[in-house]
Formats: sequence, C-alpha cells, structure tokens
Amino acid sequence: MLLFLLLLLLLLLLLLLLLLLLLLLLLLLLLLLLLLLLLFFFFLLL
Repeated sequence: MLLFLLLLLLLLLLLLLLLLLLLLLLLLLLLLLLLLLLLFFFFLLL
C-alpha cells in the first residue's frame, strides 16, 4: 500500500513537471511571436 502511494505521488509529480514544461514552451512561443510581430511592424515603418 505504501509503495502504491509513493508511485502515485511520483506520477503526480511527473505530470506537474510536464505541465510546467508545456507552459514554459507556450510562453516562449508567445514571446517569439510577439518579437516577430514587433520586427515586422518595425520594418513596415521604415
């Protein structure tokens, strides 16, 4: 029983880590898109 609970806890931690990684990737993608848009507008203004 104790082993089972430990495995469950480990799985939950892994899932949380995966979610955090996904969120970080999404944030990076959003920043990249924002940067591209800014560059695009900057070149349009030139």
